[in-house]
Amino acid sequence: MSMRSNVDARRFDARVVIQRPTNVVNPVSGARTKGWAEVATVWASVNARPAREQYVAAQVADAPEYIVEVRWRGDLTSAMRLLWGERVLEILDVPDNGKRGRTLFLPCRTGLSDG
Repeated sequence: MSMRSNVDARRFDARVVIQRPTNVVNPVSGARTKGWAEVATVWASVNARPAREQYVAAQVADAPEYIVEVRWRGDLTSAMRLLWGERVLEILDVPDNGKRGRTLFLPCRTGLSDG
């Protein structure tokens, strides 16, 4: 028996790369620097918040600019980031909706303070 999800795959029209933070060691100097390692490339639905919502949300720290919907993954954390085309999206939160096999709605914003 196959396990099918009730997710409409047609709305997942963007490819995003999930990255996790990692330490990179310079082979010459031995210095450690922060880098990013690719975890997976997945289909997603990326939705910008309407301009009015963004203006109101700008008054609140850590307000999301995008809501990225991906199929449920147990390995996502808010320490990770997404690459969407040329944009770097910081994951602000990974809500625990308890719906394995469904989707996650990730609030994100552009730009990172640490690389």
